[in-house]
Amino acid sequence: MQMKPITELLTTEQLKKDFAQYKIINPLLFARKLNKLLRSERVRREVHRACLAFDAVKRWECLENYNFDRYVEPRRPLKDEKYLLPWQVVTMDWDCFLPPGRRPNYHQFVMAAGCHWRAGYDLMLARELMPEHDWVVVSAEKHTMVMAPEAQLIWDMSFYAMGVDAQSALEQTFGEDLDNTDYDLYEDDFSFSLYTIELINILDTIDNSSKDKVQLIKDVKLIMDGVDPDELAVQRELVAA
Repeated sequence: MQMKPITELLTTEQLKKDFAQYKIINPLLFARKLNKLLRSERVRREVHRACLAFDAVKRWECLENYNFDRYVEPRRPLKDEKYLLPWQVVTMDWDCFLPPGRRPNYHQFVMAAGCHWRAGYDLMLARELMPEHDWVVVSAEKHTMVMAPEAQLIWDMSFYAMGVDAQSALEQTFGEDLDNTDYDLYEDDFSFSLYTIELINILDTIDNSSKDKVQLIKDVKLIMDGVDPDELAVQRELVAA
């Protein structure tokens, strides 16, 4: 039987038809292979990249809160470590209601409130663990998730760990009536928004500058004022000059 195009599987009519069948996969079903992947250089690099993006956006929000009048230090890898892990950049206590006992290894990679950035490594893991499915990223304003619509599957280690079900994930992405079509579909590789990429680059430039960082931050704010976030392309040389 010929498979429907992804876009047809994401129509309101089809989503309503499949709604109850969707499920978020338990990562522990693939524990051995998943743990091996989570130790691999390739996945750790992608996780680190997501952490940098998450940290950059949260730092910028903090700067906005303090009216760009102070320098917020970046999160850095622990001593003798090469890469960041999500628990180092996420400040939400997502696991406070979990029962006592040993936690699964994948809990280190849970990025609460970081769906727009963690989708890259979730997509990589889903494709490695279940290559028989066509995995894509659907990114909307309130949620970004990795899914295989033809099989009604969602791969989201973070939501599974936090006890969020597939139906809630669908409603966050497509709205309670499943009629939101204002989303981006990534069928190949997932990429951060231009806004996020520029924030990473701007803050990296400031972090590595020997100049007064608070003044640099204020200069950047002046450059960015009035620029639409979707069209943001700040030249980092302006900061470093």
